[in-house]
Amino acid sequence: MRYAVLILGILGALGSGFLGYKWWSDAHSAGVQAQMDTIRALGSPELAQQTQAKMDQLVRASYFLMAGLPLGIVGGVLAMRRQGWIAGLLMLIPVALATAFAQNAGVLIFTFPLVIGGLLAFFVWPKRAATVRTPTGAEGTGAPVARSV
Repeated sequence: MRYAVLILGILGALGSGFLGYKWWSDAHSAGVQAQMDTIRALGSPELAQQTQAKMDQLVRASYFLMAGLPLGIVGGVLAMRRQGWIAGLLMLIPVALATAFAQNAGVLIFTFPLVIGGLLAFFVWPKRAATVRTPTGAEGTGAPVARSV
């Protein structure tokens, strides 16, 4: 289970980082800025405001997606160290916030491994402490028996 979470965390982190950088670079490209200028020049301020608001949402979501890159890898490593709850939260929070800000379920296509890895991380439990059984005393009090050598 731990190895699956690690692999899914790395794959999901790479997909999240790729999509976040792609959206961020597209929003700051010269082509998008030229399109925004064209929309403003056509005299449609309402359409320009809607388009600018959508671009701002995607840029905000891209920051969370780019944050998913290191958090997904750290989450996978933490799952390997048997800290499943923390790992699961670290993997799921950037995906949830990016999906909320983008208001687009298409984000889940690239971050699907991160979601599955985050959910599986909740099933990674810490190692149980080894139990040491001591013999009970003569009276049955649970005290260790003294042995003479």
